[in-house]
Amino acid sequence: MWAEQAYNQPMAKSSQELFEVTCPCCSATLKVDPETRSVISHVAAVKPKTFADFETAAKAMREQEGRKESIFRQAVDAEKNKADVLDKKFKEAMNRLYAPDNTLPAFDLALEHGADGFEFDVRCTRDRQTIICHDPRLNRLTVRRQTLRRLRESCTAEDEQAPLLDDILDRYKDSFLNIEVKVRGIESIVAQAVKRVRPRHYFISSFLPGVVRKLHQVDPALVLGALAQTRWQLRRWPKLPAEYVVPHYRLLSDRLVEKIHRSGKKVVTWTVNDPKKMLRAAKMGVDGIISDDTRLLVKTLSS
Repeated sequence: MWAEQAYNQPMAKSSQELFEVTCPCCSATLKVDPETRSVISHVAAVKPKTFADFETAAKAMREQEGRKESIFRQAVDAEKNKADVLDKKFKEAMNRLYAPDNTLPAFDLALEHGADGFEFDVRCTRDRQTIICHDPRLNRLTVRRQTLRRLRESCTAEDEQAPLLDDILDRYKDSFLNIEVKVRGIESIVAQAVKRVRPRHYFISSFLPGVVRKLHQVDPALVLGALAQTRWQLRRWPKLPAEYVVPHYRLLSDRLVEKIHRSGKKVVTWTVNDPKKMLRAAKMGVDGIISDDTRLLVKTLSS
C-alpha cells in the first residue's frame, strides 16, 4: 500500500543518500528517497544477462510454480480431510444410535434392516490373526503390534469385541460380503479363509493395487474389487484383475458407470448417507450402494 502511494508522489531532489529495501511482493530491490519517501527505482531481483542468469531465473520460476502446486495440493488435502472428519463424526453418531462399527451387532442389524450384506475391514494382529477392524488402532492399541488376546482384553463390553475373519465368514456366508483388506502381507490368509467357507456372494477389495494383484496371483478364481477415493486411484481400475470397481460417491457419474459396465465389471459406490444421493446413484445404474445408515438406505430404495 505504501509503495503504490509512493509511485504517485512527485520526485524531489534530496541531499541524503538513497536507501534500499526489498519489495515484499517480488523480492526486487527498491531505491527510496529518505526525505520524500518516493521510490526512485525498482530493480529486479534477477537481471538475466548471461546464460547462467537465465538458468537462475528459470529455476526461480520453477520453484515458484512448485510452491503454487504444493499450496494447491495442501488445499485439496484439507478439503478431503474435512470430508473424512465429517464421515467419522457421522459414523460415531450411527454407533451411538445403532451399534458399534465392525461388530457382530452392527452386521446383524444391517441384515435386519433389509440390506443384502455389508462391508467390513480386515487387519492382522502380531500373532497373525485376521481381525475385523477399520482403524490401525483399536482402543488406543496398534493392531499389528498386539496379540488378539490383548486387543480383546481392551474391550469393555462383549458386543464391542472385534471378531475374526473366520467368524464373519462362517456366520454370514449366505449374505453379500465386501471384504476390504487394509494391509499388505495377509493375502494368502484371507484367500484361504474365503476358499474354506466359499461365501455365496462376496468380493475382496482393497485400496492397495499390490494387494489386489497378489490376491489374484494366490488364487485367480477369487472375486476381487478395486477401491478408489481419488481420481488418481480410479484410473487404475482397467489394469487391475477386479470384477468390481468401488469408487467413492464423489467420483460417480453416468459416463463412468456406463464405461465400467461396458467392460463387463460391476459398480459399487460408497459411502452414501443422503437419500437424494442414494436415489441418484440408483438411477445411474450402480450394482450396489454402501451406507452407514442401512435402515435409511433400504427405506429410500424401497419407496
